This record gives sequence, C-alpha cells and structure tokens, in this order.
Amino acid sequence: MSVTDCNSACNSSGGGGTASLTPVIRYLGAIGNIKLNGSGYSGSQSVTCNTTNITVSVDAVTNATNYNWSVPSGWSFSGSGSSITVTPSLNTQGTIQVVATRSDVSDTYLSSTASLGITRPLPVINSISISSMLLCSGTTQSLSATGTNQDKFEWAPSGNIRVDGNASTQTVSGSVNIGAVGAGTFTVKAYSTSCAVTSTNSVSATVRYGPPVIGYPVMTLMDAGSNMYQLSYDNQSYAPVTSVYTVVSGSASMIPNSNDCYASSMDGATIECVSTNSCGNSSAYSFVIPPAGGFLISVFPNPASESLTLEFRNVEIENFLPESISLISSTSRLAVKKIDTSEIFNKQAFTNGKKLNIDLRGLPKGIYYLHITPRKDSKQKMEKIQVKVE
Repeated sequence: MSVTDCNSACNSSGGGGTASLTPVIRYLGAIGNIKLNGSGYSGSQSVTCNTTNITVSVDAVTNATNYNWSVPSGWSFSGSGSSITVTPSLNTQGTIQVVATRSDVSDTYLSSTASLGITRPLPVINSISISSMLLCSGTTQSLSATGTNQDKFEWAPSGNIRVDGNASTQTVSGSVNIGAVGAGTFTVKAYSTSCAVTSTNSVSATVRYGPPVIGYPVMTLMDAGSNMYQLSYDNQSYAPVTSVYTVVSGSASMIPNSNDCYASSMDGATIECVSTNSCGNSSAYSFVIPPAGGFLISVFPNPASESLTLEFRNVEIENFLPESISLISSTSRLAVKKIDTSEIFNKQAFTNGKKLNIDLRGLPKGIYYLHITPRKDSKQKMEKIQVKVE
C-alpha cells in the first residue's frame, strides 16, 4: 500500500481550516507456482535432457504489469508477460525465476517472486545379468544391463575380451554377446542419448577362460608318522572345477577332500592331478611324495620348466645330506646334472633354510629321473623321483 503526499491538490477548508488526506492503495497479488507446459511445480523438477521448447508460465498476478524472467545458463527464451517459450541447452541445469511487479510503483515491497529448480535426469547403471563367467574357446555369453534415465549402455572390453566380436567399446540399446580369446574383464556404463552423457558409476565383470591351469601347487606335510601330505593348488580362476588324483608310481593311500587330497606313502609315490571344468582338462601335475624318513620333504614344481626346487628334511647337519644328487635323462640314461651336496653345504647354497634350486634351463623337454644317492655309511636308501621338464 502507498499513500500520496499532501500538496496543493489536497482538499482544504481554506482560511486556516483543516485539510484531509485521501489514501491511495496500490495492491499486488501473490504469484503462484511456475508451470512447465501447463503443469505447476514447486521446489524442483526434472526436465529431460534435450533441446525441445518448453512453455513456461505463471497464472496472471493481480495488478502485475511486468514479469521479469531468468533461465539457467545456456538456456534461452522468447516472449514476455506471464508466459514465455524456453529453449533448454542439451544437459545443463539451474533455476527458472520470475519476478512480477507494478509499473507505477518502484517499491521492492511490491514485487512477487517464484522460482523452480531444474534438474536433468543423468543416467545410472544398476546391474548386469551375470557378473562372473567362464567362457570356452569359440563360445559367447549373452548379457543385458539395467539402469535408470538411460536408453543405451557402453560395454568396454579389456584385453582378451570381445563385445559382439569387437575389442573396442560398443554403445548399444539391447543385449550383447561377450566372447573371449583369453581371460579378462569388461566394464559397463549407462548412456543417455538425449543428455549425450555417460553415467558416472559403472559395473565391472570378470571373464575366466578355457580349461583350468593348476596354479600354485602346494604339498604340505601333515603327519610325519604316517608320512601324510596335503596336496592342493589354486583353482579360483577357473572354478567350478573337479580334481582327480591318481597314483602313477609307488604306492599311496588317498583321501580326496573337494579339490584337495590327503595322501600317505611310507615308500614314496608320485601322484598325478588333473583338474577339469566345462571347457576341458588341465595339463597333469605330479606331486612327489618322498619316502618316510627320506632326505626330501618335497620336489616342485613338477612338471618344471626353468628350475626345480628340492626341500630337505634337515640341512643343519651335514652328515644327514645325501652324497650326491643327479638328474638322469630317460632318453640317454646319462646324468645331465650332478651336484656334490658337501660342496653346496659349504657354500651355503640353500635357500629358505632347507631348499635347493636346480637350474633346468637349456635342458630338452622330456622325462628325467632325480637320483638322491646316500652316503656309503648311511642306512638310507637311494631315492628316485620322476621329473617332467616342459
């Protein structure tokens, strides 16, 4: 409300009489919610990420003659009054605001403001249908993804993985076929065409490939009295797998335990392990159980390629060691390696206290026999262990 000043135009009774003032009331109505294409909203509202024109309006405000509009940065509008046409930019957001005023009053008290926050629906990926898989040579796995505010997904393969036969990122609206030429991973993100933007979050998956490989084989002495060992290896990269343990030389009693095996042998034995999954069989791995009370605790790996490790029961007492260690070729019947253990004892060539490494580099692939020869005054027997060099 505003009251006019009293001036010469004021009513006067003249001659020193009293004057009267007539108040002038100037009123401005309240502004309502901002409408987008005819629907009113308060607080904030999500607007699709495109450049389609929007009719933005408010109901006419009583006594308002001016409507001053502002829109988010990058947006534009045309028109005036209580209704305008707004053109959004591709994916920016911000605030639409309008201030209604009277043209005959400059008081800021006589203005009415409405605001509406504008958000854009950025894409989010929720999940993929399978998060871990095993692929065999020549096979594929069909996968799909779920998300919000998206119309496509970006499938990014890594290394040996292929998406619909491609090693590069594929952006598709439907499911894809995942193939592989080896183990690897892939990552999936959601994509909005209207926003021209990719989700900030992602989902990754691991692809295991092909028949199992027996990795990190371990032979652990569990009971010295019965000369019982636990035979185990790492199979997680190719699971699910089944394992078969077979005595290929000597004699042993075995107790399979899932993919591990407990084996006891008093005279020593070689036990072969083969691991199987849906893609096929692994190469055979040989666990060598030395005789009870013999020189060795274990010989590994077997098959071997660059080196062979012999773990002794006792290297603290030199007289306990065998006289010599020979590696005999099954083809030529000749020793291709011969080690004088007294020499290596004096040179402290053992590693980790009880282990001796034998260099196999340069040897032809094939079957060899490790001969552990005791000292002449020893009551121990010669140990013979088959070793495969790959």
